[in-house]
Amino acid sequence: MIVTRGWVNMKYQKSKILAVCIAALLVTTLVVFVYQYDNINRKYPNPKRITYKMDEEFSFYGLELKFVNMEILTFDRLIQKYKISTDNLQGIEGTEEKVVLINVQIVNKTDEEKIIELFRFSIQSGAWSNDLNYELFLAINKNSSVQPTLKQNQKMSVIIPYSAYNVQFTEKNWRSFTTREFEVSLSSYPVKEIVKLN
Repeated sequence: MIVTRGWVNMKYQKSKILAVCIAALLVTTLVVFVYQYDNINRKYPNPKRITYKMDEEFSFYGLELKFVNMEILTFDRLIQKYKISTDNLQGIEGTEEKVVLINVQIVNKTDEEKIIELFRFSIQSGAWSNDLNYELFLAINKNSSVQPTLKQNQKMSVIIPYSAYNVQFTEKNWRSFTTREFEVSLSSYPVKEIVKLN
């Protein structure tokens, strides 16, 4: 079979046109992506960050909050200290557990009933984050609600437990768990409010 020079040129021209079309499509996609990225960042700017310290009283949605202290216990020590029955507690079998306990005082200084959603508070340390341990919260706070309603001028104190498991950390980080920096995130957008615990 004899291949003519015209046929080779035609094949070369088609592949050239295809390459130009693909390049144009990629450039168009990139331009649209950059435009949308910029558009979203203008609509939703980075949150304003407010940081509170341990033992500092501050206002949060009409309530006065004060994070009084933090304690880190092993699960076994926690059970002993608070005399908790383990019948209804579910851990992760075959793991070590440590519990970060945070004592929080809440005061409603408004003229109306206020609800605080404690279950929305999450603890963070480096890349690790966790929400409160619901079963431990009920056991420690004698079945208090994670969404309590406070009447006018009512005060309450709760202990919020956060569980951490050795499988969530490297061995080195687990050994030094008690020396890590911790913070509690109260809200994330449009204002990120955090409490530095240590």
